[in-house]
Amino acid sequence: MLEVTDDMQKVLAEPAVVYFTAPWCGPCVMLKPQVARAGTIDNNNNYYIVNVDEIDKSYLDKFNIQSVPHIFLFENGEIKKEIESKKAEAIVEEVNNGL
Repeated sequence: MLEVTDDMQKVLAEPAVVYFTAPWCGPCVMLKPQVARAGTIDNNNNYYIVNVDEIDKSYLDKFNIQSVPHIFLFENGEIKKEIESKKAEAIVEEVNNGL
C-alpha cells in the first residue's frame, strides 16, 4: 500500500516505511518516484509519503530529522532502520531485510 499523508498518528500505529520529503527539495523530487514505485511493487508493507512542511514539527524533533529526504522503517512507533537505497527494487529489498 502506498499513501500520501500528514497523519503521523496513523503512520506510527503500524509497521511502515515512511518517506519524509518536501516539494522544494530537489533530491526529494528525484527520489519520490522510486519510493512510490517501491510502495506499489511491495504488497507486504505499508509505504507513506510525508511532506515535512505539513506535519507537526515535534515529530521532526522526536525522530531527529534535520534534513530531507529520509526513508525510515518504523515499528511500534520507533525508527527500526534508516533505508539508504535509492532505487525501488533495492528499497524493497532493504525494507524486507530490515524486518
